[in-house]
Amino acid sequence: MDRLGIARALGETADLLALTGEEPFRARAYQRGARVLEALSDADFGRLLAEGRLTTLAGIGRGLAVVIGDLARSGRSSALEQVRGERVAQRVGADPELGAALRDVLPDEAVDAPRRQSLSLVVQKERIRGSAT
Repeated sequence: MDRLGIARALGETADLLALTGEEPFRARAYQRGARVLEALSDADFGRLLAEGRLTTLAGIGRGLAVVIGDLARSGRSSALEQVRGERVAQRVGADPELGAALRDVLPDEAVDAPRRQSLSLVVQKERIRGSAT
């Protein structure tokens, strides 16, 4: 994934974290990381990534550097998938208004078909669990 694609992924993750109301510090960190990457040139990004020196950038800590490295190498990050997956799905199942907001923010192409099916099942389970109480 290229630098701007990574910045978009970090920004989307920040939005999801902000919408769920969980971990506001982490949401701000992802947003700050997105802005830092947007301001960098492709050449500087590539050099810092290759040298393992992303943490020399203000606003990029060790955890975020790992996420950025994963995205740059494979286009995926388990940390981002976790945010987009189970924790968000649990909140969506418990809060219909939040579910509607997330559907507006999270484009269909941001979640692959197997992940979308998994999210749907979690939401259905939460609804069943909620109606049984």
